[in-house]
Amino acid sequence: MKTTCIKTICLLFSILVLGACSKDEEVFTGNIAGKVTDAATGEVLQGVTVTITPGGDARTTGSDGYFEFRDLEPKQYEIQARKSGYTTNNKTVTVITGYDVPGDIQLAPVVQDGKLALSVSSLNFGSQNSSLSFSIQNNGNATFNWNISGLDKVDWLSVNPTTGTLVAGKSNAVTVTLNRDRVTEYKEATILVNADDESVALKITAEAEVKTSKIALTSSVLNFGTAYSSLTFDVKNIGNAGDVNWDITGIDAAWIKVTPTAGTTAMGKSSAVKVDIDREKLVEERNTTNILVNADGESLRVTINAEKGNGNNDDGNGGGYTGEVVVKSGLQAYYPFDDETADDWTENELDGILYESPIFSGETPNGRGKALFLNTNKYPNQVLNIPYNPLKGLTAYSISLWVKDFSAGIFLGAVDGNSWDDYMCLYYKENGRIACMQRVSSEFSGYNAASLIDGNWHMLTYVQVSGNAKLYVDGKLVDSQATGGVSNISVEGTVGGTRMLVDNNMKMDNLRIYNRKLSADEVIEIYNAEK
Repeated sequence: MKTTCIKTICLLFSILVLGACSKDEEVFTGNIAGKVTDAATGEVLQGVTVTITPGGDARTTGSDGYFEFRDLEPKQYEIQARKSGYTTNNKTVTVITGYDVPGDIQLAPVVQDGKLALSVSSLNFGSQNSSLSFSIQNNGNATFNWNISGLDKVDWLSVNPTTGTLVAGKSNAVTVTLNRDRVTEYKEATILVNADDESVALKITAEAEVKTSKIALTSSVLNFGTAYSSLTFDVKNIGNAGDVNWDITGIDAAWIKVTPTAGTTAMGKSSAVKVDIDREKLVEERNTTNILVNADGESLRVTINAEKGNGNNDDGNGGGYTGEVVVKSGLQAYYPFDDETADDWTENELDGILYESPIFSGETPNGRGKALFLNTNKYPNQVLNIPYNPLKGLTAYSISLWVKDFSAGIFLGAVDGNSWDDYMCLYYKENGRIACMQRVSSEFSGYNAASLIDGNWHMLTYVQVSGNAKLYVDGKLVDSQATGGVSNISVEGTVGGTRMLVDNNMKMDNLRIYNRKLSADEVIEIYNAEK
């Protein structure tokens, strides 16, 4: 009995002692432990900085990708993992007393995408072009090195440059030059533009140049009226087959004399032809005859009109209209439209392109030649495009043109791609004012141009120099205006680059572009010669 009591007492004592020890060792914290892995491959990541908030403690993973935060109060925490080359990731973890809470987290690698693109998918030289350009574009977010291959078996073209380095978001221009002497038939080649693991093909085609002999006349009508006894026109060689031989036939009227009646004109050059009339041999009050200028299978007609009169204004040396282009100094481009094209009649050959087939009218300011009619009300894309910029790099320039029945729109402007911003532009506004764009719009507010829409032809002349612009109408200065400085006309585009554009519903004639300031006397001289 005594032994049993002693055992019972010892057992109770043990329970009390063990109970006291358990109370002393009660846990009030928890832990977070985990691994950082690559989201793409599943591999553990070393060198990842893992930060816990609140608290701000940080751990760096080792070769096993492991990290641990111990003895944390039971509440919600946010852990952040970051490593160069990976997208930073955050994760919310709730700590529970006495537990190791898993904190595994993944990091996605940053996509180093050197995205290669070309501005065009093909280059077609046709039968005339000898140089075209395209752009290599980096649409990704990493710099790449590029090169061009596929040229080793192509001896009829060259590319410059053929290698380069391109940072993200930028582009490189590449020029492709054709050796036309080696293009005797249709040619086709494909080159590859390579960058890292990407390659983009560019197809290049060319046709043999068609040699054509072609002439144009500076005037198809000579009106002697009652005063003139001598007028001239030019035969212009606008072909590409070298010298052109021409002659004049149909000189049947006894009252005209043509000098010379035949000639040879070099490619790109002009030859003057003088027509004299003998007024004593005029039979009718109004006399008309036609002559033909012939060259290599084509014949162009010149109509000669004369009325009885004394001929006192013979312009051999005595003033008046001679059929010649006046004020030639600094004339960058001249578009008279008399040959029913938008060809430039200067030696610069900055030929324009007509879209949507506008018509040509014999209703001109002086009754000679042809005028251009742009009907943009019916055909919105019917424009004159000059795929060059005759004003490139100029600080002073002048523009002269005849207009009739115009509406709100562009008389002439430089455009880069599809943007008019920051480029030279001369236009008519709906409020009846003519304005110019030189970085900012400047309006000729002192002149109401709505009065010019009266069914008659009027000559507009715009003169720009040193931040000041002058507007002449019919040879007279009507207003001047300070402009926003020299426009950004020095930009030279490649494919789809800076060009000149006429976009207005109107009739126009004798568009002149000068690389200098015209004087008031020169404006008068042009007006008197063309009216």
